[in-house]
Amino acid sequence: MTRLLPSALALLMLAIVVSGCDKPTQVAPAEATLTVSADPLRIEVFGTSEITVIARKSDGSPVNEGTEILFTTTLGSIERIALVDDRGVATATLEGDGSIGMATVEASSGAAASVTVEVQIGALPASLFLSANPTTLSKDVQAEGARITLSATVQDDLAVPIKGALVTFSSPRGVLESGGAPIETSKRGIAKDALTVSAADLAGVTDGFFEVSASTVGEAGALVEDFVEILVSGFAFSIFLQPTPSSVPETGGVIDLAATVLDDVGEPLPNAVVIFSTQVGSLASGGGALRTDAGGVAREQVIITAGDLDIVGASFTVTAEVPGAGGALISDTATITIQRGAPTAAFSIAVTNSADPNDTRLTFTSQSTGDLPLDLLWEFGDGTTASDTQTGAIRTFIKDYGAKTGTFTVRLTVSNNLGSDTAEQQIDLATFFPPAP
Repeated sequence: MTRLLPSALALLMLAIVVSGCDKPTQVAPAEATLTVSADPLRIEVFGTSEITVIARKSDGSPVNEGTEILFTTTLGSIERIALVDDRGVATATLEGDGSIGMATVEASSGAAASVTVEVQIGALPASLFLSANPTTLSKDVQAEGARITLSATVQDDLAVPIKGALVTFSSPRGVLESGGAPIETSKRGIAKDALTVSAADLAGVTDGFFEVSASTVGEAGALVEDFVEILVSGFAFSIFLQPTPSSVPETGGVIDLAATVLDDVGEPLPNAVVIFSTQVGSLASGGGALRTDAGGVAREQVIITAGDLDIVGASFTVTAEVPGAGGALISDTATITIQRGAPTAAFSIAVTNSADPNDTRLTFTSQSTGDLPLDLLWEFGDGTTASDTQTGAIRTFIKDYGAKTGTFTVRLTVSNNLGSDTAEQQIDLATFFPPAP
């Protein structure tokens, strides 16, 4: 008995092993229905998606627990076999291997019809958004140089951030921390770089800005890029043109032009490029670009002959332009009046306030004619004078004689570029302000 026991146990073990080897693989019956889904349907190049298969018999009940589901994929990797649970559900994990494309995952079991689901692995860049901080460099910063942080966000065609995209930054000014080498985006699709600009780098900026770019490669090798402007404070922001004089006689003459250029903080901008133009006559400089002086002023002259004015109406314009931020031109225009009529002086006098006997003011009204503007010089006969300009049909001036009495000679001298004329009247203040009875 003692010697037979080990032999019996050995025979029993062998029988179990043979029985296990003969057990067939359990697969779904031919009439079974498989359905497959993936979550998510789009993953990163090294991401994962859970593939779920539900196996049902023809009566809608789950197939037997332990039924094998076979998986294959055209891209990435996935477990070869998964077993269904008591609900008839089997799951496997699709993993990206760094390749970009559409993975077709197939699930099958026995003679049941196989099913497929597609999962997009990775995606090529479709858009890039570049930002910079700061985007404006003040004058104080320019004197010491500055460090600008650059950030580029890369997204696919569904606006999903792309991890691992290579972004190249570029700038015509300063030094990039990357040295211009490509930088890989983070899991949030962001690549960062830094630009250091010195005072010398910024001194060469004459149009108020320079442009920084970032780019990556998209579909079919197309370049996906974005740009941001770095404004250099101190660019031209406004210009004011002053002609002297603002009128010219029909015989011609010379007009001095002064263009004052201010920067974005309202300070005079030296060394700005100003271009003058005129509808009539010629420019003393020949029409070339001029630069502002230390006070932000550029000067030019317009030379006008009588022949230049033969085909001109009552006026013409002169213009001054300067490039501003982004290269946009900023301009100002002034009107030059052509004087074709010599002045004729004429005026009238009236009590300013007849209702108040204590009011000793007189209103003098110039009704002088001639090409405007007319320069007026009043002499009131009591040793006082007043200067004024008439730009319309009339011009009034109020004079208070106070307690003075007697007769005075009032003169009005009117002048323009074509000449001058004088009119005078004698006035007795008692006529205007009768003494109380």
